[in-house]
Amino acid sequence: MAVSVLTDKNSGESVMYCTTSDWAFGPVFTQYEEAEIFIEWLERHGKGDPRLIEDRDLERLVGEWRHEIQERVGKRVRFTDEDHDLYGMVGTVREAYGDGTVWAEFALMDDRGPYRRGTYPAWDEVEVVEEPDPDEGDPCADPVDDEGWGGEDE
Repeated sequence: MAVSVLTDKNSGESVMYCTTSDWAFGPVFTQYEEAEIFIEWLERHGKGDPRLIEDRDLERLVGEWRHEIQERVGKRVRFTDEDHDLYGMVGTVREAYGDGTVWAEFALMDDRGPYRRGTYPAWDEVEVVEEPDPDEGDPCADPVDDEGWGGEDE
């Protein structure tokens, strides 16, 4: 007796369903992970069993969840996955997705100088840091060229 996710093999779209009654309910999600993360979000926020939530309330909660995801855009984050080469780097979230991932640009240094590198870390692998000093600007604000290097070539 639980909520599970049913996914269409062709489109990848997913819905929640009750494993006891085999009854699908709620919105259509774009992918399996998006539905799973929404269910986890409901649990984390103490919203209860999604099978027991009225349709109009479930629709409102999906809206709140999607709004929370979009609020991540523009945040300055530090990468916290110790096993990744971006560990400890600070970057800026450029896009956020319902599957829990974000596209963030991180300003890094190596023997060629400063450059930008994008990655798709899960939101739970980054921590929000304070906004940069306005006088310093955003080190990830400039567009990146095709090779992933920002700024002028030497």
